[in-house]
Amino acid sequence: FGKLWQTGKESCGPDGKEDRIYKMRSAAEDECHFGVTLPQLTLHMTDSMGRLLALLWPEADIPEMPSQHPDDVDSHVSWVRVASHVDVSIVICGFLTISNLM
Repeated sequence: FGKLWQTGKESCGPDGKEDRIYKMRSAAEDECHFGVTLPQLTLHMTDSMGRLLALLWPEADIPEMPSQHPDDVDSHVSWVRVASHVDVSIVICGFLTISNLM
């Protein structure tokens, strides 16, 4: 079990970008930080030491990797990259929780 809350919000310039910062603390007192850039909905997860643990970004941001889903599907597709020593379920739960909060 754990707790997730928003700890900050910053404007990133005239183009309307906004960074939101979330913190997650587990029952074992481990902490992770999630950064979200809007409106692109790119997310990153770091540990309490600032080391990158995971990234999520929209498929449209990667033109060199063609889509694997049919063109007639109206859906949001994102890529997720997770460090090998990180539990993927925690990353996915954190990203899904944050996207539902927005």
